[in-house]
Amino acid sequence: MAYWPTYWSVHSRSRKKDVAVDVINFMLNDPEAVALLGTDRGLPPNADLRAKLSETVTDPALKRSIRFESELAKTFGDGPRPRWTDTAL
Repeated sequence: MAYWPTYWSVHSRSRKKDVAVDVINFMLNDPEAVALLGTDRGLPPNADLRAKLSETVTDPALKRSIRFESELAKTFGDGPRPRWTDTAL
């Protein structure tokens, strides 16, 4: 599993793709994981969890960023689905 500041990926030849996908899914969609990560790795892509997290943020600039990101999502809609969701591991 490779990690960049806001990107998660699994190498196509990984022997443990299913485990890596489970970890990524957990980090992006588990409420407790998102709460622990906060905004250290960027804003959560899960809109519901980003909204929950925004309730705990005290920095005004970060609150504006979260609000701006949420408004962009309304304008542009969902991003593309990850390729791994369309194929069997």
